[in-house]
Amino acid sequence: MCKAAVFVTAVTINPAPADAGSAVTPTLVRLASARATGEVTLYNGGTTPMLVEASAVSWTQPDGRDAFAPTEDFVVAPAIIEVRPGSGQIFRVRARVSPDGRERTYRLRLEDITPAQPGGGVGMRIRHDLPLILSAPGGKADLVFGRCPERPAGCLRATNRGTALARITGMTLSGSSGAKNLDGVTTILAGSWHEWAVPAAVGQPLQVQAQTAQGPITATIAQL
Repeated sequence: MCKAAVFVTAVTINPAPADAGSAVTPTLVRLASARATGEVTLYNGGTTPMLVEASAVSWTQPDGRDAFAPTEDFVVAPAIIEVRPGSGQIFRVRARVSPDGRERTYRLRLEDITPAQPGGGVGMRIRHDLPLILSAPGGKADLVFGRCPERPAGCLRATNRGTALARITGMTLSGSSGAKNLDGVTTILAGSWHEWAVPAAVGQPLQVQAQTAQGPITATIAQL
């Protein structure tokens, strides 16, 4: 009987351990220029060795959705290594390219690829998926709220017209008939957008109050 593996991806943008068996620090890598080097340490808190593969992928948001693709814009070392239980391993990341006026966004992936052991039952494997940012000088986010083009009524869009990613940590939608809180964290890359469905019960005009990493934003949309 072969051991089955359950894969869990730990997508991290706030500093918090993803799993009791393994954790990484820091949970966001930001580099300022080509040839700059960043470091991430993975800790194996389990009781068995962990074989870890490290890689980088590009991160874009065409059509308002996350998309990832292989990239050669970074050197990640070591690419594959065994991390002993109770110890940590440093992974270094070096950029091969420079920002071009707008920050470039990627993900650094540290994946457990430990071979399955026969007769071991069901195991769990973690893939840490960390933001990897190549910053542009003076880059900052610029969020603009409005109705969704070419969409039915009741759709709100936030567009990031800036040169750095925007992170919305909370949002309240208020209208003539009530209010609704939208929980969770939404990341909008530079030049990208995100959309939400607005319940009809909220009413119009719509007031948006968003909490962001750059500070609070308030906007009023006359009609969606």
